[in-house]
Amino acid sequence: MRVYYQLLELDNVTKSFGAVTAVDNVSCTVAEGEVLGIMGPNGAGKSTILNLIMGVVPLNTGTIRFAGERINGLPVSAICHRGIGRTYQIPQPFKHMTVLENLLVGELYGSHRQSMKTARARALEILERVGLAEKAKTLASSLGLLELKRLELARALSLRPRLLLLDEIAGGLVESEVETLKGILADLKRSGQAMVIIEHILSLLFDLSDRILVLDFGERIAEGKPADVIHDPAVIKAYLGTERADTNTSSLPLELMPVEGLPAPEVSRGVSLPAPWEGRPAPSPQPSHTNPGVSRGVSLPAPWEGRPVPWEGRPAPSPLLSMLHVNAAYGEFQALFAVHPRKRDHRPHWTQRCREDDANSRPHSTASAHAG
Repeated sequence: MRVYYQLLELDNVTKSFGAVTAVDNVSCTVAEGEVLGIMGPNGAGKSTILNLIMGVVPLNTGTIRFAGERINGLPVSAICHRGIGRTYQIPQPFKHMTVLENLLVGELYGSHRQSMKTARARALEILERVGLAEKAKTLASSLGLLELKRLELARALSLRPRLLLLDEIAGGLVESEVETLKGILADLKRSGQAMVIIEHILSLLFDLSDRILVLDFGERIAEGKPADVIHDPAVIKAYLGTERADTNTSSLPLELMPVEGLPAPEVSRGVSLPAPWEGRPAPSPQPSHTNPGVSRGVSLPAPWEGRPVPWEGRPAPSPLLSMLHVNAAYGEFQALFAVHPRKRDHRPHWTQRCREDDANSRPHSTASAHAG
């Protein structure tokens, strides 16, 4: 039987922002080589705990110890040098540096001092481990979301941390990407890496965690093994409300269902949601807009849905606007549209609307936006 030694200790930690108590008298521990999962609804105080551990924000009361040493009150750099690495919900690479250069920063200025040759070899080893070896010379600004998540993990590993803090590392990924990332984290766990994982994708959280800490409104409401926590009435209440607190857990929604090794019916991948008209006659199909040229898009309901079709008995009009191309990067997107002016004499009931459009029409228009 493996003996664990306490690596991280939070003792009655409290943090308030004005009148809002984000973390309320929380105590927990993480042992050497252990994986602690933290779950809870949005606003429960999960990310605030990571910020307190890293010294990003000061705590009001309580104590945080790492490897037996009190670290609350120390600057972030000093905590990092003691062996704690952290990822962020939104990846924060050095965008104008290559993937390899991003890791060299951690290797050269993290918890270990070494030569450039040694740092480079170590960085390439980490990139191989997270599946980014082929992107070593690529600028971070050109990476996709999954690659950015991998880079965020690799940057944290470049610090050679004894404890790794992961803040929603799988957020925004599709199912296949989550499985890929889970495999990387499982390999880290097998190597003895201690981790604290915050995650809303509970299949990943339950599969990797040795223990789960559940927060709600900054308070610890449950802690224990995943199989025990998922059946706790306080956890069910926090996610589903008081009316469902006494519900048999076999009827829980899939986001709260146990996964591997937990006593619940086997569930196939994906969720089939009831139709919004369940219990009533299904609505008849309505005309809908589609975006030609876009293979993965959304079919939007026509603006006249629920009203008489204006061209009933005649051919449906061609679209005024169609999307030709979408180019998306992290934090930014650009779309190319085609505008199709209509001849007024063909559909006189559109004349007034088309007159305004035709005056300003161009063969092609582009629209771009920055995601805030």
